[in-house]
Amino acid sequence: MAKKEKILGIWLDNMHLGDGAPVGKTYETVHYGPTFKKLGYQFELYPLEKNSDALLLKQVEEFRPDYIFMVAYKDHFQMETLKYIAEKYGTKTILWNGDDEHQWNIKDPWAGKKIAPYFDVCITTFRSMLPKYRKVVKKRTKVLETMWGANNLVFKPIKCKKDVDVSICGLANMDRNIWYNLVKEKFPEFQAFGYGWTQEHNKYLTLSQYVKTFNRTKVNVNYGFTEGNKLQIKGRDFEVPMTGSFLLTTYNKNLAPYFKFGKEIETYKDTDELIKKARYYVKHDTARNKIAKAGYQRAIKDHTYTKRFKDIFTKI
Repeated sequence: MAKKEKILGIWLDNMHLGDGAPVGKTYETVHYGPTFKKLGYQFELYPLEKNSDALLLKQVEEFRPDYIFMVAYKDHFQMETLKYIAEKYGTKTILWNGDDEHQWNIKDPWAGKKIAPYFDVCITTFRSMLPKYRKVVKKRTKVLETMWGANNLVFKPIKCKKDVDVSICGLANMDRNIWYNLVKEKFPEFQAFGYGWTQEHNKYLTLSQYVKTFNRTKVNVNYGFTEGNKLQIKGRDFEVPMTGSFLLTTYNKNLAPYFKFGKEIETYKDTDELIKKARYYVKHDTARNKIAKAGYQRAIKDHTYTKRFKDIFTKI
């Protein structure tokens, strides 16, 4: 870069669960901010917790960002404020929404199709969303496809004992709990770690605990559906391999360009296949470790957020 360009990130800085108290940093703060700095950008965060148009304008006036990179949640400020910033300061505005497929048509003033026209660049992780964006955005707006990845400075292999045979790790919701309890009935050794599970380890995990749990688990299971049982590639599909750990995830043909099934990760199409493969790979260390190693090599080569954002800003 000829000059050290500036990025202002706009997203929630902290996760809030239960009584509203912050329990840890959001996915965006963990992955995106450090990556921008690693790529050589000056970076500041405007946390949406501030909930103030005036404070946003004040930070923009002081920082003068070249780019605003925003992850939308809800109406924490007026979209007209974003339009004003772009026009006054020449700031390029970027929208990232990895959950836009199931949020597109919700009755909310911040639904994707309603706010997309305010941005210079719209980024989606769903190929099927590309034509939908192009129908509602301005002619000059760029619509880009990308994919989840992982911050390899955080998600990395660590030396520890593999003392958990099979587990799922993350936040639970009603659909995941129903699914997990059905599997658990047939497969008692299956464990769940994280907040919201109706059985066992129902507590929030810190980031370091996530990484350690992936590393200490022989077979890491991922549930590849959003609320409402819509199939979706998840961030976990990249975070687990980035730790050098074995991943067994829901079969999704759209994941095939990113990992070789049966060679870099494993997949399952139903509960019976999940249980069959999990039991096999728990017992067969050599086969499991070979896939885990190949998955790590693919992840570190192709799926770091450094590579993701370098590609994105080259296109922008």
